Order: sequence, then structure tokens, then C-alpha cells
Amino acid sequence: MATPKLKSYSCDFETTTDPNDCRVWAVGIIEIEPTFSNYYESNDIDYFFKFAEKNGGKFFFHNLKFDGNFIVSRLFERGYEWSTEKKPMTFDMTLSNMGQWYMVDVYYGQKSKGRVKKFTIYDSLKKLPMPVKAIAKSFGLPIMKGDIDYHVYRPVGHKLTKEESAYLRNDVEIVARALYIQMEENKLTAMTVGSDALDNFKLSLDENNKKSKRLFDYHFPTFNVELDNEFRPAYKGGFTWVNPKWQGIPVGKGMVFDVNSLYPAMMRYKLLPYGDPIPFNGKYEEDEKHPLYIQKISFGFDLKDGHIPTIQIKGNLSWKQNEYLTSSNGEVEDFMLTNVDWKLIQDHYHVYDIEFTGGYKFRAKTGMFDTYIDYWTEQKKQAKKDKNLGLYQLSKLMLNSLYGKFASNPKVTGKYPRYDKETGVVKYKLKEIDEFKDPVYTPMGCFITAYAREMTIRTAQTVFDRILYCDTDSIHILGTDIPEDIKHMIHDSDLGKWAHESTFARAKFVRQKTYVEDVILEDGGTHLDVKCAGMPDSVKQYVTFENFSVGFTLDPKDPNNDGKKFKMLPSVVKGGVVLKDTIFTIK
Repeated sequence: MATPKLKSYSCDFETTTDPNDCRVWAVGIIEIEPTFSNYYESNDIDYFFKFAEKNGGKFFFHNLKFDGNFIVSRLFERGYEWSTEKKPMTFDMTLSNMGQWYMVDVYYGQKSKGRVKKFTIYDSLKKLPMPVKAIAKSFGLPIMKGDIDYHVYRPVGHKLTKEESAYLRNDVEIVARALYIQMEENKLTAMTVGSDALDNFKLSLDENNKKSKRLFDYHFPTFNVELDNEFRPAYKGGFTWVNPKWQGIPVGKGMVFDVNSLYPAMMRYKLLPYGDPIPFNGKYEEDEKHPLYIQKISFGFDLKDGHIPTIQIKGNLSWKQNEYLTSSNGEVEDFMLTNVDWKLIQDHYHVYDIEFTGGYKFRAKTGMFDTYIDYWTEQKKQAKKDKNLGLYQLSKLMLNSLYGKFASNPKVTGKYPRYDKETGVVKYKLKEIDEFKDPVYTPMGCFITAYAREMTIRTAQTVFDRILYCDTDSIHILGTDIPEDIKHMIHDSDLGKWAHESTFARAKFVRQKTYVEDVILEDGGTHLDVKCAGMPDSVKQYVTFENFSVGFTLDPKDPNNDGKKFKMLPSVVKGGVVLKDTIFTIK
């Protein structure tokens, strides 16, 4: 007899904001099924546990890092213990060393033949990496996220108003509808969207799905952690840079160009590594069978005149971690570089005192990702044509979530909860014994990101006299005439081409990921587009073109402010976590 399929639910807690009275005042649960009609709510957190213990299944909270604190605190209060032994009245959890919540397994009873009853709690933010409000908009759902006053006092036993009930239901139904599109309509059932993408890619390697695992293992053999550590320093992120000539200075009209699916384009068109790495000593020698390599190199450097800097040195206190350097100041530094990065560095810098100390070379080919990229690109195009925003957003997630999975860190040592019975506060401590998983294939991540940086930097270099700012897949340039050097690279939708994203009337670039642009709208008006890492929308409403600069501060205690919303930071207290208004400053 087949085991019945576990039901899945989207859930949410509404909580008080008083650190001296931290508790859940509303619980919303909705089953993830076609009609979204099975909705349940309560004003008591214990309702959630009784529901989960009665029904079992999978329970998704959006941003489990917040709700999970209430869950774990209440589990301890109910007599549960943290354990990895999978026995009744225990729970286990997957919590990264950086505090990322993934799942909580709760073992609540005994079945026959020694089996244990359990339910599992997941973070839907790992499946849908965006706020609930953005999910509703991006997926084109028939309901939108509302708003309530979180600071109103609600006593124990508070009965939900119609407005509160409607708000809560909307929240859980928005997430449920998006998860249904992922998990039921498209059979993407992994714990994260990255794992969904990797699983789907493995299937794409063989149309009959019978040889998929064998083909994947052939192309991407598993390395031990020690060898993976050799490659990992060559894995770097996107290129984000403000031209110091214009930093903090208001500029006039300009244009923004974005690459259409930058990372998928690199996967689709570029020569990429596969197979076992071949070690070599000294300098790489030309090898037709192994045309790609990752090389250990030591050298000093000085930026060439009229060139964009490309070198960052991380993990060395002598250098700023996010700064692109113009000179090593006569010092020789050690690097682990792909041949793509090494060629770019030689084109942009005078390098000296070069020493090659070995590396690894790889077989390489194009076409490994063609079926996967083409399928989701076509899905995206068709969804746009059909105005199916749900499938459109899912296609974007699947296209952009695969590359990073190849370079996921094999060190997975996590944290575990400790309950202080005297204070009632749960704290999370790093496990004493390191834990590891098998690497996927880090060299692939190294080369995909290297090609992506190269495309952005080389394109920006062709318009060096006009470049204002770069951010991973975008360039922001001065003036509204399309440069002759990039006209052939521009197209609204072609994979890997530059799309004209917007034109602005004026702009100011303060630092990386911190800028404002007065974007010109179709009706001729303008909209102030504010980008600032860490700045919530509640703070952005106070930004003007004039006050946006280093030192901009919003203090909730300042009498000149109107007391609305500010930047809120979580604070773990007895019962769970509260969000406190705090000062926001551009530093």
C-alpha cells in the first residue's frame, strides 16, 4: 500500500513588539492545494503545535529565522529537547554558522515498529527569495499583501479583527500560491531554489532521465574537501564599482544597461570546465586537451592609465575588503586565478615580479547547459507572452539559481539551540565538531563568475570616458547617446545582450550598492529610484536627491521625524524575537 503524500502548509505568526511581553498573538495556516480554501487561524501559538502534531506534514514559514525563534522557544517550554537521536519529544534543526535557518524536524510521537511521528518546518524564503509583497507582485497573484499596525497593544487572548484576519490570510495565501506553482505545477520540491535548479539540471542531461546521474557524475566528479579548498579562492562574486571620478558628485542625464540573464548567458555560450582536474607545476603550458586552468600566481601590480581596476584582495587586513585596487604599493601578493581573470588583470595592469607556483587544468567544452538554459529561457519567453507572471518569475529563479549551487561551500558546520531556563531565552551556539558535505564542482562556479565579471568590465572599459557605476550585470553611463562601441551588443531580450533598462535625468553614486537616480518615466515625469544596501523601504521614503549622501541619518528618537517606520533590527528575548526601531546611517 502506497504511503499517502504528506500535506504541505504555508504558515505565519503575528507577534508583539514589546521585549517584556514577547509572544505570538495570531497564527495563520493554509493548505497548499489547488483551491486554497483550507485555512485555519488562532490567537494561540499552541494551536500551531496541536495542528501540526495532529496532521503531520510540511510547514513553510516565510523567513523562518524570525518565526523559528518563537517555535524553538515554545518547543523548549513544552518539554521538548534538542537532539539528533530522532526520538519522541525531541527536535533537530538545520541552522548555518551564519544564522541561516533551513528546517526544523519535530519528533512528537511513536508509531508502530519503532518509527517516530514527526512534522517538518521549512523556510519558504529559501524557495522564494523575496519579501511577501514582492512575491504577490512578481507572481501576478490575485491577492496583494496588506498592512496592519504592529505596535498596537493586543492582550493575551486578543480576538482577531476582520482586518487582522484578512491581513494574515493574505500573507499565508500569497506564499501558498507561489509554492504551489513551484512544487505542484512544476514538481520542484527541494528545500531551496538552488537545489531545485541543480536537480532539474541533472534531469536535463538526458531526455529519458535514465542516464542523468551517470552523465552528471562523469562531467562533475566529486572532489575531497582538501582539493576543493585549492580551487575555492578563485571563486569570486560580481563586479561592483563606483568610478572615483564621479563618486558622491551629482551628475546629469545618463543611461542604464542590464545584461539579459548574465550568468545563464555565460553558461550557455562560454567554454566551461568538466572532468577531473589535472595538477601542474610552475606556469601553465598550452594544452589543447585542457584549455582552462586555475593558477597560483604571485605578483605586484599598478593600474594602467585609463583602465578600470579589477583586483580585490580579501582576507588580508592590509587591504580594504571591498576596494578595487590601483596598486600593490611595491608589494607582491599571492593569488589563485582562473585564466579568464589572469588575462583581464594583464590587460588592465602593469604586473611585475611574477612567480607561477602551479595549479590545475581542465578539459572544457560548451553545450553542457544548453538544454537546461534553453528550456527555462523558452518558458520565460512564453510566460511573458501569455502574461503568466507566476511561470515567468519561476523561470527567472531557475535560470539564476543554478550557477551558485556548483560552488556551494562544503563546510556546513552549523549552530544548535541552548535554552536558559532561568531567563527563558534561547541562544544558538556553533557546533564544536566541524561538519562537511561533498562539494558539487567548484571550478564551474569559478569560471561562470569569472566570465560574468569579464563581460561587465570589458564592456564598461569600452565606454571608459562615460562610465559612472557598475553592479554585476549593469553599467550606468553619462549621457543619452548610445555608444558606438556597444550598439551591436544591445537587444531588449536576447540572452547575454545588453538591454536599455532606463534613462535618468540626474544621479548620484555614493558607494557600492548605494546610489539614487531620477529615472525618466514614459509620461516625461521622474521617479527617484533609491538603491542602498541595508536600507528598508520604510527609510527610503525620507530620502531626497539632496540629502542622500554619506552621513544621512534617520533616528527614531529625533523629534524632527514623524515617528513612522525606521530600520528594524531583531533582538532575541524570552519567548522569541522582537524588532526594534534603530538609527539608520549611510556610512
